[in-house]
Amino acid sequence: MKKTVVGESRAWAQCAAEATLNKKASDVLLINVKPTLIIVDYFVLASAENPLQLNAMVEAAEEALRTNYGMKPIGREGVNSGSWVLLDYGDIVIHLFTTTTRDYYRIETLFNDSVIIKY
Repeated sequence: MKKTVVGESRAWAQCAAEATLNKKASDVLLINVKPTLIIVDYFVLASAENPLQLNAMVEAAEEALRTNYGMKPIGREGVNSGSWVLLDYGDIVIHLFTTTTRDYYRIETLFNDSVIIKY
């Protein structure tokens, strides 16, 4: 996906984050990973208390990006795992976890030097 407007990927990330918050996500973060990863601008991280909430967050994020920006994920991983779902939109990657899985992997600690926005 090509960006046509500077900051558009941040708007996409914010849209996904807000959609997860509407499903009562906790510990929602936007991480600007572009200086580190080059091929991705933002990671969105959010936690769910259980697999049902996780699935609701996945559906909400996908629906919000489809409705507001006409976007569909180019990759979906872990949808059936019930613990960690990755939605790849090219310039943004959304990581949705159950709280126990997120506590175990703590991927946000890999980007301590990046700009992190808490919701």
